[in-house]
Amino acid sequence: MSTLWTFGDSFTRGSGIVDCTRRGGKYLAYFKGKEKLIWPELLADYLSYNLKNISSNGYSNQQLIELVIKNFFHFNS
Repeated sequence: MSTLWTFGDSFTRGSGIVDCTRRGGKYLAYFKGKEKLIWPELLADYLSYNLKNISSNGYSNQQLIELVIKNFFHFNS
């Protein structure tokens, strides 16, 4: 099975998504039944891929590039 690698900040990590859905609002209907899923999980599920989510809250673009470089040789494994 193929693997989807994601690198990102808190949006990719999913920080706050459960709080957002619990408060209601215009996005609640979209997340109903998927409250614990974040966009990388939704995409990996849709594509039927395994997921490697390498994310951290507050990461800068420089830190993200360093993570991509650090993990580059693992992409085919």
